[in-house]
Formats: sequence, C-alpha cells, structure tokens
Amino acid sequence: MESKSMKPADCVPRDKHDLPAVRRARALGFPGLNAVLPELLQWICDANWPVAPEVADLLSQSGQEIIPHLQRVLHSKDSDWKFWTIDLVIRNLDPDIRQQLRADLELLANRASREDKLNEVDVVSNEVLNL
Repeated sequence: MESKSMKPADCVPRDKHDLPAVRRARALGFPGLNAVLPELLQWICDANWPVAPEVADLLSQSGQEIIPHLQRVLHSKDSDWKFWTIDLVIRNLDPDIRQQLRADLELLANRASREDKLNEVDVVSNEVLNL
C-alpha cells in the first residue's frame, strides 16, 4: 500500500501484537499521523506490549503537535502511563520539543502524588529534566 493513499486510522495497532500497523505508521510518518496521536499514545501504557517500544520510538520522532497529547498523559491519574510516556517518548524527543514539557516534568518531579512516587514517576521525570 502506498503511503499517500494510506489512512492514519490504518496505522493504529488493533492489538498489542499488531506490528504491521506500526510499520504502516512508519511508512506514513509525520505529519500524516498527527490525527491519530492520542490513539497511538494509548499503546505505550504498558512497555511489555510488543507494539509499545515501536510506537514509542515512532512518537519520539513527532513534532510540536504531540505536546498537548503528552501533557494530557502527564496530567492524568495513570501513573504507569506517565512513567512509560516519560521514559520511552519524552526522553527521546528533540530537545527543543522536550523543553516545552519542562514545567510539567518539574511538577511531577517535585510534587508527585503518592501513586506517582510508588511508580517512580518523580525519578524518571528528574532523569529527563537532567538530560
């Protein structure tokens, strides 16, 4: 399938083993995937899923458009999702894009909830702040 005729929805994994969808996503690339950024981000909730590291690598190559979606994760109550988003995506973003999340990361590093501390969200936030 040629990337120009591919629909962004065809690039979102349907299950945790759907690596062909990730390959389609890579072929389409950015900005073509911007419409499905929230759906792609959901696949990094658990780093043990086979698609998670592949989707995270892809998302770390995105542009400015990912910022509000990352902020939504960082302000959620899902500590696991926050941890993996910071560790697998934000850590690997272009430094100029990562800088735009500095205030969000500082908040998590310095005023983490009890749940976030149990999941080491504060630790990974500090690590990324010091890159």
